[in-house]
Amino acid sequence: MYHRGQIRCFLKIAEFASFTRAAHALHMTPTAVSKQIKNLEEAIGEQLLLRTTRHVSLTEFGALFYERCKLIEEQIHSLDRFIESKKKFPKVN
Repeated sequence: MYHRGQIRCFLKIAEFASFTRAAHALHMTPTAVSKQIKNLEEAIGEQLLLRTTRHVSLTEFGALFYERCKLIEEQIHSLDRFIESKKKFPKVN
């Protein structure tokens, strides 16, 4: 099973095309980010990224997965904002 932290790592790597830059943005080490991606790829049974010594790109499946993950992440952000707004204005009985 995969989890949100793995998805966040994947999205950042896709955004920056770099494990190092993604790790920096996530306040993680590149090794930790790499492990998250390895575990994600194992969990879903598909390779998401093509890695070379200087470049990272999405596989065909990775590009499709990225689009869906982006939509889900946007929905989660929307849900988080909704919850926060309800905390600011508690229900009055």
